[in-house]
Amino acid sequence: MIVGGEKSNLPSYNATVFPAFGFGEWTQKKYALELPARFSAMDNSHPLLSNLFADQLGATPSINTTQNLLPESPDITQAFVMAEKGIIALNDGAILTERTVGKGRVVVLGLPATPTWSTFPITGIFATLMYRMPGHISMSQENIINTPADQEVSLRLSSRFSGVQSLLLQEPNGASSLRKPIPLPSGVIVRFDGFTQTGVYGVLTPQNQAVAAIAVNHSAQESVGDRWTSSELRTRFTHYLTQPETLHLITPDDRFDITVERQRSGTELWQVCVFLAFCCGLIEVLYARSIAQQVTMVP
Repeated sequence: MIVGGEKSNLPSYNATVFPAFGFGEWTQKKYALELPARFSAMDNSHPLLSNLFADQLGATPSINTTQNLLPESPDITQAFVMAEKGIIALNDGAILTERTVGKGRVVVLGLPATPTWSTFPITGIFATLMYRMPGHISMSQENIINTPADQEVSLRLSSRFSGVQSLLLQEPNGASSLRKPIPLPSGVIVRFDGFTQTGVYGVLTPQNQAVAAIAVNHSAQESVGDRWTSSELRTRFTHYLTQPETLHLITPDDRFDITVERQRSGTELWQVCVFLAFCCGLIEVLYARSIAQQVTMVP
């Protein structure tokens, strides 16, 4: 996957990388802050975009979808575009497109993964694209597993792997370990405990032949993000607002800790009640023992 950005040498890419993979010439476009570019068309039947958008009647939009039917279309101030429809396009050309190369795919995104050129990285479609990308570019959908972290994974392989005594698991941080397949009547199965580190894991034969890939993502129930102060939020996002005064923080940052403590005290109040009940029971036992001793001491 090739991602454009401020540090990309576009003339060099147009002369070497893009022609080698079968792409045409890309150009850099700039748009006014008051009138940013937006998605003008998308191929909703493409695996990367399937079931992401629907119009007001609930029908699935086609490749000719207009920006009125794209509620998550970002505001774009700069982009690399190529003159074709592609997967996602602006009026000036495609910003997301692909080519088939050998046993895989090369995908080019003409926007950086930071909010310097657009608000694309903070939209829901961007997260979905990154989640689906590892399995899509490999073209081996049957041997691509997408799983949340801390969940057990079972990889079933065909009978041609029956003679393999061990498989190599390559982790995102570069570490590796051996896993022993379990034979089955129709092949083998390899079990993996819950992965704690997110990223793409590779499963290889002892001869370093790729067998499968496991994309581990954060759980959908987890919140993953950075803690920004009020001033940092305004600095980062007012650049993309035509009227900066419309940016209003509902919960001030300095009250965040207080709010969390207040919510925790409400959900964890049962612990306090259990402790108080234990104290009351202990006091009652000690009081009863003291009364019993006083009674035995009376002549």
